[in-house]
Amino acid sequence: MLIRAICVALALICAGVSPNVLHAADGPGAVGAKRSAMSPAVVSDFFDATPDADRFVWVPQIQGLSRYGFTIPREGFRRAEIYQDSSDLYYLSDLRNLGLATGDAPAPSWTAVWAKDSMALGVEGSWAPSYRAGLRVQSGGGSKIQGVLRRQVVVSEQTVVGLSAEIGSSTALRLVGEAVSLAAHEHSELFANIAVEAGGGLLWGEVGKTWFEVGANLDLYASAYSRAGHTQAQVLLHYGQSNYQINLGVQDLFSSAPSLVLELAVHPKPHGGVNSEIVIRNSRIKEPWLGFRRQSLKSLRRVEMAQAWRDGMGYERNK
Repeated sequence: MLIRAICVALALICAGVSPNVLHAADGPGAVGAKRSAMSPAVVSDFFDATPDADRFVWVPQIQGLSRYGFTIPREGFRRAEIYQDSSDLYYLSDLRNLGLATGDAPAPSWTAVWAKDSMALGVEGSWAPSYRAGLRVQSGGGSKIQGVLRRQVVVSEQTVVGLSAEIGSSTALRLVGEAVSLAAHEHSELFANIAVEAGGGLLWGEVGKTWFEVGANLDLYASAYSRAGHTQAQVLLHYGQSNYQINLGVQDLFSSAPSLVLELAVHPKPHGGVNSEIVIRNSRIKEPWLGFRRQSLKSLRRVEMAQAWRDGMGYERNK
């Protein structure tokens, strides 16, 4: 019975046509690149190597997803080189909405989480766009080992869904669904998560909303969740920079003893194509799915892409 359930789960995740691959086909000079790969040297080398191209199209990817791209004209780039005027280049560039789509397979990643009375270490890798496999080892409340297979599906220009199958050394087969959708104005997003174990028992359900930039780089996150029939809620303030994030809030709001959540997440620079995350938190690890961070589309917003363009080209925010 368990083998049959595993086969059904894997078929569900892998079903359908081959993953959608984003092709930055926007005329001569179309190029896709990760955020870390963007620089004036990349653009200059491209124009030197392709003399017939009249523009460079940069389509950055975040967690294997792309949406907006910048079109940089050859003449505008050369003028910026001559006059060392980055502001002109920025305004000569054109931001285009290419639609939410999966891009190249994201880089391998590992995450280490230290919490009160528990610790977890997770690694993930990809072998094709929108597909990931990983392993998680967790201590606290009994040691656990979990393996996972993920599939990421783009539903629309505003919505992405993740499907996962997890199997552990001390748990039954677990199916996880995650969905997140940007609001039309792109200043907030809705999300929903659900996890069920083989046999039909509901393990976890969550719905919530995130409001972006209620203050400078400060987001507000609120959700209600149900575990084994008990409903609770949490509210978090999230402050984020490119290399670190801080979460502060309260969980188990409906209980007689709500708990404070204080969390620091550090993102070292990638080494050897591997992304890292180190998380320290004061409360126990409660997430029932392998991913330590739920999917968010914040970085696919227009304002985020504009800043990524400026950062990649080495220009200051207000320049």
